[in-house]
Amino acid sequence: MLPPPPCPLALQITAANTDAAAGACPAGDGADTITLARDISISQQLPPITSEITIEGNGYTLSGNGSFRLLDVDGGALTIRDMTLADGNASVGGAIRLRNGARVSATNLRFRDNEATKGGAIATVSDDVWLHVEGSSFIGNWATDDGGALLADGGTVNVANSSFQGNAAGKFGGALASRRGRVEVSNSTLSGNEANEGGGIHINGAYTTLTHLTLMNNRARQIVGAGVFKRSGPVLLRNSIVAGSGSGDDCFGDLDESRGNFSQDGTCATPEGGDPLLGELFGSPAYHPLRDASPAHGAADPAFCLPTDQLGNPRAHCDIGAMESERTASEQPPPERVIAADCTLADQIIAANTDAPAGACPAGQGADTIRLRESIVLDAPLPPITSQVTIDGKGYTVDGDNRFSVFEVVGGQAVFKNLRLINGRGAGEEGGAIDAHTDAEILISQVTFTNNTANSGGAVAVHGGRAGIYNSHFLDNSAEDKGGAIWFDATCYDIGNLELEGNSSTTRRPYWSGIDERDTPSGCGAGTGIFVRDG
Repeated sequence: MLPPPPCPLALQITAANTDAAAGACPAGDGADTITLARDISISQQLPPITSEITIEGNGYTLSGNGSFRLLDVDGGALTIRDMTLADGNASVGGAIRLRNGARVSATNLRFRDNEATKGGAIATVSDDVWLHVEGSSFIGNWATDDGGALLADGGTVNVANSSFQGNAAGKFGGALASRRGRVEVSNSTLSGNEANEGGGIHINGAYTTLTHLTLMNNRARQIVGAGVFKRSGPVLLRNSIVAGSGSGDDCFGDLDESRGNFSQDGTCATPEGGDPLLGELFGSPAYHPLRDASPAHGAADPAFCLPTDQLGNPRAHCDIGAMESERTASEQPPPERVIAADCTLADQIIAANTDAPAGACPAGQGADTIRLRESIVLDAPLPPITSQVTIDGKGYTVDGDNRFSVFEVVGGQAVFKNLRLINGRGAGEEGGAIDAHTDAEILISQVTFTNNTANSGGAVAVHGGRAGIYNSHFLDNSAEDKGGAIWFDATCYDIGNLELEGNSSTTRRPYWSGIDERDTPSGCGAGTGIFVRDG
């Protein structure tokens, strides 16, 4: 047991590393065990762990007091269990950093409110490290850049029977950023995590295997990959639920294997799955139980069925996701919402605005998603959008026929994604493809704007509202006055990863802002990654 002061934790680690007495602490002897007897809040950085040490937490908390990394494992072997690691702060790995051959086995831990530039709770930073996390919870951790809870940047990483909830990253991977090495995550729940891209998981290089996961209610601020975002590296997604992504995509990028999955919007698995019918988040490590009528019951691929679920229960009939549960045979999934073939885009917008039937279209249901089924050439203006609507183009085109502005947004929040908007003409002299008014908020991702024209904002005009435009292309749009591609006179705006080519205006600027940057609220303003070619 950890002796009382004057034998503090720092000297216990030093004694264990050196097998020599440190202060009032007795000498370590080979593989040492430190057993906590109270909560500890450190006031200075603990020494690196360079030997074989076990920390028995006994349910206590080790806090970095918002100022220090908790544990730096530098070539040592750490076994740690049954405790909370909280309020760590470092440039890399707020709670634990692994480097130079480090080995860490973490069981029944709670990583809470840790912060770093990369890897809010844990970061691996060497190719020769090994990390195993079992039965643990990552809650409310934050990374300024990548990996809100965990950054895998080398080595072998295995996470099982764990949960990630409410973690966030300023850039990539709200829960997990998978960069280098091999990463396996199984029987785990990722819920309510957030990042610009990859609200749940962002993969950019590591060989990543994801089996029996539940990814629910994760958010990508730039729309793409709210659940799983693949930029590069092999990604195998198996027997997993990805849903609740709101206006974002469940998955983004070409998965190398997708077997036995359930995807609400169909981006991780086909066909679109609809509502997975999960219960509220519960327990620790937290999970979403399957409701009796969930379509995930018994639907996983048996080739990848694990013996037990997140709680250790046997997988009797192999449900998709982190949890296995009993099913009431008499309860059936609700009927699918059918969109009639003659339900037009115009009527779908009216139904979404009014939450009432319109033409052949069923009533909207609060926040609605309209998914295009074919390309469309407008023969009349579309109704203005006034509610919370997502237009998912599924790669199709809406053509304004050189007569009409394609979309007008006068209120609510409109999201446009996976879409081509061409030949729009600004009817109100602004916004050839999208014209957003004072009380509106728009988000645009993965949209190509071509040959649209207006007096200001050849493709997009935003006056008085809020806007985010990401990962989109603006080609050969024109304005007689300002903003051949985009015109902002907005309360708040953000842009990133845009390609502008061949746009023109009398100001000779394809991108023009009508607001003073000094008056832009914090967190808004001009974004990054703008590529301009030939005006």
